[in-house]
Amino acid sequence: MRTVLPDQHYFLPFLKRGLVLYLFLIRLSFGGAFTNYWPITTQEQKDPPTPTATILERAGPLFSKEFDADQRVRMRTFRPFFIEFLDPEKATRDAYFLYPLFRKHSSPKGVRWSLFNLIQKRDEIDDQKSKRFRIFPIFSSDYSEEEDKENKKSVFPVQGGLSHFLGKDSVSWFLFPFHLKSRKGEDSSYVFFWPFFQFQKGPHSGGRFFFPFCGYFWKQDQYKKHYFLWPLCYNQSLRLHTEDPLYRHGILPFYTFEKSNKLESACFLWPFFGYTHKTEPYYHETRLLWPIFVQGRGEIKYVNRCAPFYTHSRFKDNEKWWYAWPCLRIKHWKEGGLNVSQSQILYFLMWSNKQRHPDPAQSFLAHKTHIWPLVSMWDNGEGKRQFQIFSPFESFFPHNTIIRKLYTPLFALYRYEKQNDAYCHRLLLNALVIQHTPDEKSLSLGPLLDFERRTDGSSLELCKGLFGIHKKNGKRQLRLFWLRLGSL
Repeated sequence: MRTVLPDQHYFLPFLKRGLVLYLFLIRLSFGGAFTNYWPITTQEQKDPPTPTATILERAGPLFSKEFDADQRVRMRTFRPFFIEFLDPEKATRDAYFLYPLFRKHSSPKGVRWSLFNLIQKRDEIDDQKSKRFRIFPIFSSDYSEEEDKENKKSVFPVQGGLSHFLGKDSVSWFLFPFHLKSRKGEDSSYVFFWPFFQFQKGPHSGGRFFFPFCGYFWKQDQYKKHYFLWPLCYNQSLRLHTEDPLYRHGILPFYTFEKSNKLESACFLWPFFGYTHKTEPYYHETRLLWPIFVQGRGEIKYVNRCAPFYTHSRFKDNEKWWYAWPCLRIKHWKEGGLNVSQSQILYFLMWSNKQRHPDPAQSFLAHKTHIWPLVSMWDNGEGKRQFQIFSPFESFFPHNTIIRKLYTPLFALYRYEKQNDAYCHRLLLNALVIQHTPDEKSLSLGPLLDFERRTDGSSLELCKGLFGIHKKNGKRQLRLFWLRLGSL
């Protein structure tokens, strides 16, 4: 006997009606502190005074929005591709696509965007309109309505130029490397058949250089520079207009020397052996087989190194230790009136930062720890804590807000959050959420199960009201097929 299975189209009307009913129930159920229809959507209401009042997520963590207390969008994401930050007060938008590949900033003053900092465009609207477009290093176009600014286009290596580039006021070229010109202040430099023939001209400066054989540059009361077989042999006189001129000369790799009124430094068999002596502030350093053995003593600086086994250095309020470099690194410094301590194992395998109040009588302690790629945990020292299992990016980018908002939620298989006496457990990207406050306990498993216990009663629901029992002030009420029935 052959069993005849129903055609697949037989089930489609039932699936469509079920989906419509499910979405309709979602619309009816929003409004509580946490509404869970995972994986379609979840919504959470935050308690003040947090800047984010509401968090709305759809398709798990893929689509999300954050709203402020006035229900204005402050952030939206399409993970892992897109994130946008909005500031309604300043009317600004910062959007990132495939971060760090593309970024865009919009404000009342104009728009600018960048593709990995290689392709850039900027349109500014102030008193005068200006535009800039660059494809580094091939093409550049600058336009401005200001009369004293030149509008120009450049095509590298054919012809053109750039302003404020490579530390120069302007750089221009023609059939590079045939001709290159740069200007800084009143001084201009010319290079023909770069880098071989170089010339410098100015009202109080001059010089020429036949790379790499010999050259000489000078500027009146500023500097004198001689080169021979660059960079092997050099002789420089710098800061001639000050009371502390600096003189440098060297024959690499055999010997280098520099001296001023407050400094004397020499190196033999560069860079392995040498010393440095400063008088204001006092500091003396000796180097043997640099960077293996270094010892320095001074008023504000201290170095004691036997690499790679041990290094201890101090500069002002910053103090650092290395043990079996690069295995363990410890650093102490002061920031914002707090004592900060940072520890790292193999740079990223473990990263920990602790902040303490300098007064021992104060109990303030804040910390953040990442154990790659398993765990991230932090405590702000004011009653707010967080713990997350699977965190592959925080060790590499511990201070990057964009990565924390865009990529980290995709790996939050488990997250624990605590603020004062309230805490919350989240499992499988918000599929299971357990919340606890002094007045209320709740458990939410997607749209399947909701349980709440309050001081005045409790409630249990299956499928958001398909079946439920509510108890309040000793009275019980039955809920069936999303309808509230009479008291039991």
